[in-house]
Amino acid sequence: MNALIKDVSYTKRLQNMVTLSIGWDEFSRIEAAKRLSKFEKQINIPTHYSDSLWDELTKDASENLHHLKQNIKERLIPSITQSGDKENIQKVHSIIEKFAEYLLNPTVVELKGLNESISKLEPKIEKATSPFLVRYPHLRLPFSIIGFIFCGTLVSYLSVKFMNVTNDTALLAGVGVFTALCALYVGIVKSK
Repeated sequence: MNALIKDVSYTKRLQNMVTLSIGWDEFSRIEAAKRLSKFEKQINIPTHYSDSLWDELTKDASENLHHLKQNIKERLIPSITQSGDKENIQKVHSIIEKFAEYLLNPTVVELKGLNESISKLEPKIEKATSPFLVRYPHLRLPFSIIGFIFCGTLVSYLSVKFMNVTNDTALLAGVGVFTALCALYVGIVKSK
């Protein structure tokens, strides 16, 4: 089981995190979240090879480690960083204590229990507020110009390749498509 975790030196750091979280001010919560994030990134889930005896022996542990990694990332760290009520802070504190105890004596049963207790926390659900170009309107023009250049180049290439047009005519067709798309873009922007 310890072979699945790259760096066990985090065990002592995680135990120190429990003592950090006793006061549970904002600095200690952020520090605990950073340490858990580093630990979550260090969990190494081996790749699976089909029909392997090792996979059959470690299947349960690998699945539980995968769930632990996901639960730490999606539930525990957001619960730590959110300023919440005292009950939520006590739940997180008890989970961190269980996590430190698990690291001292890792077994599949304790891992399942740890996963169950973390699963009781509310997951952080990130909602996409708006599309990328709506959130960053200053990037609309560069992306549009790049797209227009691509379309003009594509028209030129397809004209030469499939329509047996001369290179000069294909270049004019590509520039014409680029100019038409730019004019259309300016018209749409002005109409808003």
